[in-house]
Amino acid sequence: MYVSLVKQERAKRLAPCARAAYRTSRVNALVASYGTMARKKAQNMVFSLKKTEDNMNESTSSDVCAGETEKKHEQPQEQPRGVLAIRQVAMPANLNAGGNVFGGWLLAQMDLAGGITANDHAQGRVATVAITAMEFHLPVYVGDVLCCYADVTRVGKTSLTIHVQAWVHRRTGNTFKDMKVTEGDFVFVALNEDGSKRVVPES
Repeated sequence: MYVSLVKQERAKRLAPCARAAYRTSRVNALVASYGTMARKKAQNMVFSLKKTEDNMNESTSSDVCAGETEKKHEQPQEQPRGVLAIRQVAMPANLNAGGNVFGGWLLAQMDLAGGITANDHAQGRVATVAITAMEFHLPVYVGDVLCCYADVTRVGKTSLTIHVQAWVHRRTGNTFKDMKVTEGDFVFVALNEDGSKRVVPES
């Protein structure tokens, strides 16, 4: 009986220690568990941030590449070739049956522009003998300001070739556009007063 009482007293003394040890181990386990969860959460956050950063870098790289591609394909704006020879406003009397400016009138203005330039270069009378490589790019409308530019491209013994471009200055409200509508090569021959051919003087 004495032995039994001793065991009970020992158990009473050890019980608080056991409970404390259990609580300590439980707390440690919980801390470890939350620590693991925190680490996993942190790893997930890092992975998510890295993925977002990669996507942003890829998007930025794509935008840069797209911008560079656009710049490569971007064509420089074309400018008129030669010197301005004449300017003329397209009037209703110059319309064809379709409601656009008649191609014959446009051709006549270009011939005048080429003739003025050829006359200056040849220092005298000239006549049109051929028109080659004509291209009609866009229609001309009433109210367009037709601008003809002429450029001497070839000078022979008695003839010279003038490249003529027809541009329009088109206004719409407060804005305007300059567009090339027609171009072609005009061949002129230098003439004497009696109509015979003469040598084109050196400029």
